[in-house]
Amino acid sequence: MIDSLRLLLRNVTDRYPRNTLAVAVCVLLALIAMVGRAWWTVPLLALVGILVWVWAAERDVRPRAPKVAAAPNAQAMLGRALEALDDPALLLDGQERVVQLNAAARALFPSAAGSFVSRVIRAPELNEAIDGAIKTRESRNTDVRLLIPVDRMLAVRVQPIDLDVADAPPHLLVIMRDTGEEQRLAEMRAQFVANASHELRTPLASLKGFIETLQGPAKDDTAAHEKFLGVMQQQADRMSRLIDDLLSLSRIEMRAHLPPIGLVDLAALVTDIERAMQPLAAKAEQRLTLAIGEQPAFVSGDKEELAQAIQNLVQNACKYGTRGGHVLLSLKRKGDRWMLAVDDDGIGIAPEHLPRLTERFYRVSTHQSRERGGTGLGLAIVKHIMNRHGGDLTIESRPGRGSTFTLWLPRHAATDSSGRPAGSVTAAELAADTRVQSR
Repeated sequence: MIDSLRLLLRNVTDRYPRNTLAVAVCVLLALIAMVGRAWWTVPLLALVGILVWVWAAERDVRPRAPKVAAAPNAQAMLGRALEALDDPALLLDGQERVVQLNAAARALFPSAAGSFVSRVIRAPELNEAIDGAIKTRESRNTDVRLLIPVDRMLAVRVQPIDLDVADAPPHLLVIMRDTGEEQRLAEMRAQFVANASHELRTPLASLKGFIETLQGPAKDDTAAHEKFLGVMQQQADRMSRLIDDLLSLSRIEMRAHLPPIGLVDLAALVTDIERAMQPLAAKAEQRLTLAIGEQPAFVSGDKEELAQAIQNLVQNACKYGTRGGHVLLSLKRKGDRWMLAVDDDGIGIAPEHLPRLTERFYRVSTHQSRERGGTGLGLAIVKHIMNRHGGDLTIESRPGRGSTFTLWLPRHAATDSSGRPAGSVTAAELAADTRVQSR
């Protein structure tokens, strides 16, 4: 009985102001005294009224417990916080319905708002993580694979969020991170290490075998010494080329995010490379010619890297061309880009191999490539150099009709109609100006 009266009093005092209640009690006591004509009780009633008034004043000055924050306001604040996340994030209510989602999640699930999460993401692993988070009120991690709109892997974290709503299940924050790219890069690294190890192991095994032979059965065989030492030299050169290409590829990848700032004249660079590659073409019984205009061709770039890309293409053309064939190195202007092409009349490449030619260690013919000193990294290096320079590499080939490898590089932004940097002066113009001044 006392507990019931106490609860009733608490509800009334929480609903009405304390001063109003004190006045009501005093008036009620005065009416009782007047009706009962017990005037002697008036001082007593006045004392009781004063005590009630003091009680009311004391209750008013006491700090009151903060009221429970309204769930909609808390959800709105959390929704604004979700928008700051780069990864897709969903806020679920106690019924596992999506009540908030950020821009990344809207792009991934356009119709998720207001829907049950089980209808948005059909993944048993996610449902188990949500159930576990609700029961234990602890975070859960899981991996989810989505097949629509594209196949991808997501690392999902389910975190209970307490919004201070009495007797209500916790809200849930679901954050997803796409791990597909990380897995793809990890697979590429593992494949690269495996391929590099294989490429190095082959010449090492050959060298080891020849050394054992020279130390054993052929220890005193002079003819075998000359033969085996020549092969060992070839294997050592192959390892040296492979290591050099690996280091070059590593350096290019480390600088991939840094745009080149130098100014390179492709016309002059191609001319120098054509002269330097003539001995290689002659050794392969190839005829290397150059077709280039008189005007300079300036691009923004790293001269060493561009030279390496062009040399790789010319070397491939000489290696895989036919005896007595022709390799043409040409440079033309196409709109706002320069087109540098290397044409050969060799055996050509089948169409099914073209998309994979720039992959590391990919070869159309492994045996033929190794015989001719190829490492399987030349075109991969060219591709990375073009990516850093904002250019492209295109490949055209037909079996029996040769191949064309073309580098596309953007013209330098500050070049004039003649292809020279704006404001630059040629040597002839400088000499003429000097003669005029001397007069």
